[in-house]
Amino acid sequence: MSKRLLILMCSIFLIVPLLFMGCSGDDGATGATGATGATGATGADGADGATGPPGPGVVSAEACVVCHGQNNEFQIASVHEFNPITGVQNTLGTATITINTVTFGAPAGDNVPVTIAFTFNAVSAAGVDISDQIDLTLTAPSTPPNANDNLAFVSFLLGKLTPNATTGSDEWSGFVVTPNASGSGPFRTNRPNGVAGAVFIRNTPTTYTYTFPTTAVRVSDGYVDNVVMRAGVQFSVGGPETASTATTGLNSALLNTATLTLFSPNTKLQNTADRRPVANAILDVVPPVGGGVGTAPTAADPTKNVVTTAACNQCHDVLAIHGGGRRETQFCQICHNPKLEEKVTGQGFAGWSNSSLLNLGHKIHSALTVAFDDEDFSEVAYPQSPKNCLTCHKGPDDFWKSRPTRYACGSCHDTVSFVNPPPAGTVLHSGGAYATDDGCIGCHPATGGLAGVTDSHTNSTEGAPPTPHNPTVFPGLAVFQYGIDNVTVDNTNAATITFWIKQDNVFVNLLPGATDNVAVRPTGFSGGPAFLIAHAGAAANPQDYSNWDEVQATGFGQSFATGQPKSVSIIGLPITATDNTKTKFRARLTGANSFPAGAKMRAVAIQAYFTQTNVNVDGVAGNDNVARHTPAVMKEVTGDFRRRVIVKSGYVDNQGRLVDDPTVVANLTPIGCLECHETFEGHGGNRVNNVQVCVMCHNPQLTTSARTIPDNVTINPVIVTKLGSNPLLYPEVTQNMGEMIHRLHAGFGNDPTPISSNAAGLRQQNVRTNNFQIVRNRQESPGVYGVYIDSAEVTYPGDLTHCTKCHFPANPGTGNTSQSYKADLPAGVLFTTEKVTTGDANETLAQIIGARQSFQGHDPSGNPTDLVDSPLAGKCGSCHDTQAEVGHFVSTGGADIKTTRSVAELKPPTLAPDVLAAP
Repeated sequence: MSKRLLILMCSIFLIVPLLFMGCSGDDGATGATGATGATGATGADGADGATGPPGPGVVSAEACVVCHGQNNEFQIASVHEFNPITGVQNTLGTATITINTVTFGAPAGDNVPVTIAFTFNAVSAAGVDISDQIDLTLTAPSTPPNANDNLAFVSFLLGKLTPNATTGSDEWSGFVVTPNASGSGPFRTNRPNGVAGAVFIRNTPTTYTYTFPTTAVRVSDGYVDNVVMRAGVQFSVGGPETASTATTGLNSALLNTATLTLFSPNTKLQNTADRRPVANAILDVVPPVGGGVGTAPTAADPTKNVVTTAACNQCHDVLAIHGGGRRETQFCQICHNPKLEEKVTGQGFAGWSNSSLLNLGHKIHSALTVAFDDEDFSEVAYPQSPKNCLTCHKGPDDFWKSRPTRYACGSCHDTVSFVNPPPAGTVLHSGGAYATDDGCIGCHPATGGLAGVTDSHTNSTEGAPPTPHNPTVFPGLAVFQYGIDNVTVDNTNAATITFWIKQDNVFVNLLPGATDNVAVRPTGFSGGPAFLIAHAGAAANPQDYSNWDEVQATGFGQSFATGQPKSVSIIGLPITATDNTKTKFRARLTGANSFPAGAKMRAVAIQAYFTQTNVNVDGVAGNDNVARHTPAVMKEVTGDFRRRVIVKSGYVDNQGRLVDDPTVVANLTPIGCLECHETFEGHGGNRVNNVQVCVMCHNPQLTTSARTIPDNVTINPVIVTKLGSNPLLYPEVTQNMGEMIHRLHAGFGNDPTPISSNAAGLRQQNVRTNNFQIVRNRQESPGVYGVYIDSAEVTYPGDLTHCTKCHFPANPGTGNTSQSYKADLPAGVLFTTEKVTTGDANETLAQIIGARQSFQGHDPSGNPTDLVDSPLAGKCGSCHDTQAEVGHFVSTGGADIKTTRSVAELKPPTLAPDVLAAP
């Protein structure tokens, strides 16, 4: 029996009795009284409406939750290896090293004996102390073992902090303890006990002493007493044995396997480098003159702690470099300092240009062409402004702003020359040539002066609002704040919005004149914000916006976006003040701007911005036009269901409460999207920071508009190179927030290569096998059509398996969705539209425009010929897009992937046992 016939029979089986029940109800007690009878007539209309919900508001019969539902064996948290309650990622266990003492012997010729005493502790994933089962003195045996085998799990480093004439500041300088080793080897030693003079003793099951090999620490390499030294000890375990393990590394891999299994038998985590236990221990001490136990530095000693690991992990989640074994920034400094950049023959290492932590951090995140030893990092797209110095510089030392130097500033401003004449490709420093850094602070103090550091790095002149890591605002620029107190809807479906606007923390009087009755723009500004009016139609259990009543007029060159909310400019809109103070106002949206009858989950937002016209920010004569981007706000209609909040975004105080107040922004902390982005200024700064406003437009009905690019226009040459010159053949893909964000952050699996330890580990970055291409019918520049975005250009810096980096764990706080990552979706989540189409493979531009127009104007919206995804498959398939995975969704999960809407939305009811038993 065909699927369509089965559906038809089951539908008749269920619906026909309901029709007779409706007739019986009309003739029954309901009609006994006139008043009830009138209600009965309304009920007849309701019966017609009941057949509507099998539109986009009905979730398909996805069987995914049978296995992947919450608390089932393969729940999302288990597959992605994090705690379903706390959201904390699972690891194999933990390892900690505490350096107790560092003892320096008196120099014997060129050699300086140095001994580190430390304590090692290891705890398995089950919480069992396994310290005594791991012997750090073991070597990593080759196959067969040989005399050059090094320690299996630990290595030791030593550096000093002294003034550096080249950089103009105090710098760490690692000792070359293993001259002429490859890679990072010169600055660490892992020679085992008895080799090259090294002494490694296990004193108790948890305490050890290690003496560096003879001539590892040398006077000729710069050792002196009575300066700050940093001792470092690294513990890490390499990958376990796999099918690809080389024969020569078999013994070592077997040792790794045995050790990792002590922590946990979880092979998936064993094969994922940043889930293995790692310890990066450091201790800063001052060696006494003549030798002895190093003492703690005093306030008189120099320090250099300007960045923190926690700052890096806001995006990198976690920072795990060199195979996952280096994770602490203060540990990184022992190697990655200006000494590593020296290319001098005979010093025991090759030297790599721009390899100090300062240059690596600044140049890579600024996308400068040359970063590390002539390696091109210009493809790096830093997800926020590199002017946000405080994003990284959270250490106790504020040298980033209090000690400017040519070396530090030149790491970003690499086209500025401090010598005259300037080299080719550079320009002379505006203050002239400088041979030293002594005068920098004169013009560049932390604030003020000719060009204060924080003043010069403000983003406000580019339109951005103040943020926690860049709260500085250029003098004279205004800061706005929007607010909606409530939204009510009367029996005509007109919305009354009580709202306010603040400028520099003072309420804006939008009715300044005695006779004003429409909102007046503040003096010195152009443009202004607008209301967005969004709703979910009459769906029985609304979960997503659909905005079906916004029908676009015909016209040449329009994109005919689907599912979009109405936009109503506030300036010029009739308003009334709530009281005589004229601080808050009411706007009533009527007629075409009212909500459609029967609409549910109604909400209003304020978005867009003023442009300031009365300020000069560039120093050139005349005022400038400076956008004043402002965080968007939204409010649901009083009494309506509020659209679920499933993603973290915003700034919180020290109690975790969301705060939208620019006057205290410097004391707040970004969460979710803003941990990486700091501020998200979407669509030219019209939509700022608020995901609950983003989903008003980026709902399951919205698709890309490239196929509506007009004929005979100039198309963006990037698009032509990638996709050809026929817009009818351009990809059309969903712009629903869930799928779009997952797909963009998932990157493209072949460019660059997917990042994971191997196939047995977690797929953490660049996991897609197909790049996600967004092409929109917008003008990239005047007269040039097509905006192009390619996920192949995006490399998410964190771990894609860490769902609760963006989504909420359990107990997320008032108004947020608990465990919002889970597969158990509420009933009413819409099908995701992937393509608005007539179904004709050879459809014309006019037909496409017609389909996009017919998509709107009825509730629920959508054409029966459109291609849709079922909700879970659409989200999960955003990362898991291989043929095998998609096949699993469809065959095992009962999912829809680019299925015709009319077929996807017709799901047969559950069959009764007697039907199953029929021949």
